[in-house]
Amino acid sequence: MKSLVGGGEIEVLPGGRVETSGEVLILERVEMSDMGVWTCIANNSMGSHKKSITLHVAVPLSVSLHPSGQVMVDVGEYFELKCVVTGGQHPSVTWLKDTNHIMSSGAGNILSIQKVSREDAGMYQCLVKDEEGSLQAAVQLILGAAQPQLLYRFIQQTVQPGPAMSLKCIAAGNPTPHITWTL
Repeated sequence: MKSLVGGGEIEVLPGGRVETSGEVLILERVEMSDMGVWTCIANNSMGSHKKSITLHVAVPLSVSLHPSGQVMVDVGEYFELKCVVTGGQHPSVTWLKDTNHIMSSGAGNILSIQKVSREDAGMYQCLVKDEEGSLQAAVQLILGAAQPQLLYRFIQQTVQPGPAMSLKCIAAGNPTPHITWTL
């Protein structure tokens, strides 16, 4: 009996990764290179007979985000996240922002924001699920340069001459805005 894979005979060496025990072929540590059509051929003086089987090597599910870690994007700029998934059995991709489900524009593995706004800052997660389980990868979107925005709403006031009064002006932006008053 001999075994063929990929059209070539497999060399079976004592103490090697591929061994035989009678009619049984043993792969000690299955590798990606073992994937393919394995053929068993039986020969005798009356002729030969062969049978083939396809060996599939399941790749464990893995997920990563590009870019990764903390990403700084200026307000108004385009931002794109790619969820790179390898392995698994028919994985599905779900996008989360600050643990809340969000919709992605474009393909399921790509999340894009056409114009980043202040509300887009936060933690983005790519959650991947298959029949075996789930994995996730996360990236923190930090705002870069942002035009000043006044955050406090003025209240119309009418005052009498004499006593003190105050007005409040709160602004956000990056870099931090400098407040000046004019009359």
